[in-house]
Amino acid sequence: MKLLNFLGESVPADEQMTNSKDNRNSQVFESLALLAPSQPAVSDKERKKFEDEKSKLYTQLDEKVRKKINKCTC
Repeated sequence: MKLLNFLGESVPADEQMTNSKDNRNSQVFESLALLAPSQPAVSDKERKKFEDEKSKLYTQLDEKVRKKINKCTC
């Protein structure tokens, strides 16, 4: 089986990992785990505010798309 990296390039056989235990024990995996940002706690109030704002933005986007569709003379 040919394995590809995230750039679509072939991964040499000697660099491929064959099972999940190898992946968990790899230095790369450990380094990435240390570099990954931790998720800050978000209060229910902040989450609701974010969801409300997101909903408003989607509504605005929908309105703009509808206007463009209505103007289309295709």
